[in-house]
Amino acid sequence: MGKRTGKETELKKLTASLREFSASLPTQADKQELHQSITTIIDFLSGIQRMAAAMPTSENTAELESALRALDQFSDRAKTNPGIAALLGIPQPRPSRPKPATYTNDETATAQRVLGELQVLPIDQMRLRLQDESAISIRLLQAMASQLGIRSVQRTGRDSLSHQIASKISNYRGYQGLRAGTENS
Repeated sequence: MGKRTGKETELKKLTASLREFSASLPTQADKQELHQSITTIIDFLSGIQRMAAAMPTSENTAELESALRALDQFSDRAKTNPGIAALLGIPQPRPSRPKPATYTNDETATAQRVLGELQVLPIDQMRLRLQDESAISIRLLQAMASQLGIRSVQRTGRDSLSHQIASKISNYRGYQGLRAGTENS
């Protein structure tokens, strides 16, 4: 056997290096995974690029200002036009409720005194007395209703007020009787 020359050794080194390189090459699955990852990155960057292109610039503010002015005008029209206001869901101002009638100290004291007298009467006599226009004025009925916490308006008639007051006093007596019955048990 002869001596190896330097060229043979270099050739062996080259073939060994090529084999090592060949062994480190990616498989077909690795190559597809790499391709898919690069495609995903490109899609992501393309999305960012589209968003940046769609972003308004300072040159677009004139169009935006014009649109805002139109919205303001429409809103102003809605304040005066109930149809537009209803369409937009803007509540309409409601008329204020009438303020409850105020009663003088004398009227309040008279109402309390008459209520005290009525509480001891049977229900039929109580209703007859409340219906008597000569004994109890409508204003006094309203003051009594107010004392009992009955809400009424100026237009509420004598019959309605009388019925509400008699019912309230009668119910109060019933509750007192029930309470007294449970306390004695």
